Amino acid sequence: MKRSTPEYNWDWPHLAYVRERLEAVTAGTCRKLMIAWPPQHAKTESVTVRYPLYRMLRNPGIRAGVACYNQRFTNKQSRKSRRLARRLGLAFGEPDMVDEWSLGNGSTFIARGAGAGIAGEPLDLLIIDDPFKNRQEADSQVVQERVHEWYMDDVTPRIQKAGAVILIHTRWGPADLIGRILESEEASEWEYVRLPALAETQDERDAVCKRMNRPTGEGDPLGRLPGEPLCPDRFDRASLEGKRRVEGVGFESVYQQNPILRGGSFFQRNWFEVVDRVPEKLRLLRYWDLANSRKDSACYTAGVLMAKAGEEYYVLDVVRGRWSPAERNDVMLNTAKGDATRSGFDRTWFESPVFDTGREASKAIIAKLAGYPVRGDEVSGSKEVRAEPYADAARGGLVKLVAGPWVAAYLTELEAFPKGQNADQVDSSSGAFNKLARGGPVFVVAGR
Repeated sequence: MKRSTPEYNWDWPHLAYVRERLEAVTAGTCRKLMIAWPPQHAKTESVTVRYPLYRMLRNPGIRAGVACYNQRFTNKQSRKSRRLARRLGLAFGEPDMVDEWSLGNGSTFIARGAGAGIAGEPLDLLIIDDPFKNRQEADSQVVQERVHEWYMDDVTPRIQKAGAVILIHTRWGPADLIGRILESEEASEWEYVRLPALAETQDERDAVCKRMNRPTGEGDPLGRLPGEPLCPDRFDRASLEGKRRVEGVGFESVYQQNPILRGGSFFQRNWFEVVDRVPEKLRLLRYWDLANSRKDSACYTAGVLMAKAGEEYYVLDVVRGRWSPAERNDVMLNTAKGDATRSGFDRTWFESPVFDTGREASKAIIAKLAGYPVRGDEVSGSKEVRAEPYADAARGGLVKLVAGPWVAAYLTELEAFPKGQNADQVDSSSGAFNKLARGGPVFVVAGR
């Protein structure tokens, strides 16, 4: 970096730390690296522009890709990398276009906007840099889904066996691309580096880690004392504190990499303790909130398995997805088969959907689950009214979550309610809680 751009101060501690993590990628000991850091701290210049060129020099024949929020901005970074290559006097090969160019040693640079297809272009290295253009895009459920599906369907299959992915962006909210990955089963495969603009106390860091379902106890990556800025030459403490006073919650997300949804008022994450075990004697039921479409913009179907033990309630499992009616009913049947093997399981409930005016959907579900206790539930009142008893119990510390890959997404939705994009897990949780709290007979199928 010093050779290509001597006028930059590449010895800033946060850039030195990032270089260490990039060296792990170069050595092959880290194949999936995500870094969350604030704007205007040289993330694009240091990683997106320079690291691919470094690898193209070091590893002749490598195919390196860069993807930003759109093609125009991605091309801008590609031009910067090409200018650096020319400054270093490197020989170019073919092709030599802004969105795809090669060096004389056979290495290739490919530039694609997030969402653009990369079929037929295997990659040894891909850097995804800020896949969201702004707050409006980052808060759009449609854009969130499009970016995540692009990553899953277009990006992941193109990475070669020994290839690597680096994801860097400012955190916008719990459902941005970093958040989606951290909530998925893939999370354990990634190294996650979080660089807040102002260093936090250990308690503050641990609180953020708990919200993200990440390990606690790790100190500041740079060893900073609480309140120390990430890069005083760029933003000193006074300027950052001024931004915090003006921007509020937005500062926590964008500068502290502590994504907080705006507008949620019913639930708080710290009300829910995540546990590894549950008591032996439980009364369980599963409650489904139904949808009937596979479209990316459709609502989700969600089934929450909840248990009661004494005065406490446990959420043991969440099944969630977008399915056609036939697929949904198959999922409900397979889930009912598994639930029936649990000691103390009561029955399956489902909220009678508003679209089921002729009760055909309800009849089809009951017929599909024949042999297993199942009943439809006619609900009344708003979602908020139905959620109040569950929120009150959670506020009182009576609701616990059993550790699982679904927990982070579950808490994200609850925290955003009632202004979030989705409420399927809230509805199914409220339904399950209200059935358990109000008591009633326990239904058991003999021999199951």
